[in-house]
Amino acid sequence: KYPVLDDLEVPPSFLENWQMTVDLLADIAGVSASLIMRVHEQEIEVLVSSRSKGNVYEPGERAPLDTGLYCETVMSTRRRLLVPNALKDPDWDHNPDIKLGMVSYCGLPLTLPTGELFGTICILDSHENPYSQQVRALLERCRDSILLSLKQVYDANRARRMADEAEVALDELAKVSGYTRSLIEASLDPLVTISVDGVITDANAATETMTGLTRGTLIGSDFTTYFTEPERARAGYQQAFAEGSVTDYPLAIRHTSGTIADVLYNAAIYRDAHGDVAGVVATARDITDRKAAEAALRESRAQLEQAQRIAHVGSWTLDLATNHSTVSDEMYLMLGLDPASPMQSYTEFERLFTPQSWQRLSTAVSRSPKAGASWEMELEMVRPDGTRGWMLARGEAVRDAVGAVVGFAGVAMDITDRKVASDALHMLATHDSLTGLANRVTLLDEISRALNSGRRSGRATAVLMMDLDHFKDVNDTLGHAAGDDLLVAAGTRIREVVRAGDLVARFGGDEFVILL
Repeated sequence: KYPVLDDLEVPPSFLENWQMTVDLLADIAGVSASLIMRVHEQEIEVLVSSRSKGNVYEPGERAPLDTGLYCETVMSTRRRLLVPNALKDPDWDHNPDIKLGMVSYCGLPLTLPTGELFGTICILDSHENPYSQQVRALLERCRDSILLSLKQVYDANRARRMADEAEVALDELAKVSGYTRSLIEASLDPLVTISVDGVITDANAATETMTGLTRGTLIGSDFTTYFTEPERARAGYQQAFAEGSVTDYPLAIRHTSGTIADVLYNAAIYRDAHGDVAGVVATARDITDRKAAEAALRESRAQLEQAQRIAHVGSWTLDLATNHSTVSDEMYLMLGLDPASPMQSYTEFERLFTPQSWQRLSTAVSRSPKAGASWEMELEMVRPDGTRGWMLARGEAVRDAVGAVVGFAGVAMDITDRKVASDALHMLATHDSLTGLANRVTLLDEISRALNSGRRSGRATAVLMMDLDHFKDVNDTLGHAAGDDLLVAAGTRIREVVRAGDLVARFGGDEFVILL
């Protein structure tokens, strides 16, 4: 189908260099697979495949052409192809790579100096990926490096066919360095190669910027010199050699100006043409700003928790999609729970409220997604130790980018003391302080209410009034304390013999009234 040179032989040293290229490309781009594909007359072959986690393509695998592969379009158009999500693209939702779990693709054509197609260089991912501008630029840099290598391979093969000098050309090609300068400089993070002796053998511009030193000064120096903890840096380097790689190893680099940058060190070994370990390729991701933001967030959170403790106010959130809730430490303490053993589900909190309070809360939560309104209510708590309390809870809807209600957030204040004081004041205002019976004000209100109700319903209302004979003699002979005890006992006995719906009141002195 394509004018190809099947007899073009790629030397093992180039394949090893290309292997390092696709490995680094997959690692820096953070994708499942990075491939160099070679086209044959009726098939396309996986020539080099990254050794990355999640890569389903094995070197040497072949697939027939005219089957709707991503790479076929790249070769036929000789242009870049970007498919962020094939599952959402009707032009690509049936291509064969979907069966392998690869739903996103970005690829570029590879051509020989004669214009004939060699194949493609591409990256694929198992999830939707728009491939950022930086990733695309990195892919182009890698393509340019491969094209340069292809030109060398092509020239060497042509020379071999033309003359015996091909052996000399191939020997020279075998000396090609184990990495390409273009790929190193494509990294936005500091990137160095380090020999087995711990000496820097190359460095990119980002390393110069972070250290304040030139590439010439860096090359040949001990790489640990530039870290605030050289021995820790050396331990990470040794771990890379022992395990093949090291990931997100925390270190700090000192600039010549004295400033320090926190970094995450990532390294992987690379091999020479004979398969022996030649050194490691290491990158350092600057996380100074991220650590500063995390520290500011921790401080802000600590201040919020302190304010909540001082004010006895707790906070909470609820995700409607997952029913997952988050509750502040102060809220847990208010509910009588241990913050170290948090509950996750909103419904787990039901046991911490009276049935009436939980019903009111559940009704507010179920109605709010429709109305989107905020709410405020007093709720009675039942703590695990059996004690009860009250909280004033406020909540409001949380909306997503399109305005749909996706959850709730709110605060709660412990109002137990206020509630107890309020109930005590109400008791004093409506009940006799000695006997606990309704007082004169409450009695008159209830009589008025009963009479009005009787006029409407035609039911009669009865009022019985009684007093204690010779009560004054008790006070005079035994004292007022004994008289008070007699009044309390009398009130108790009267209340015990009336019906549950009847009202017993102390009208004054030794006078009692029963409203039937």
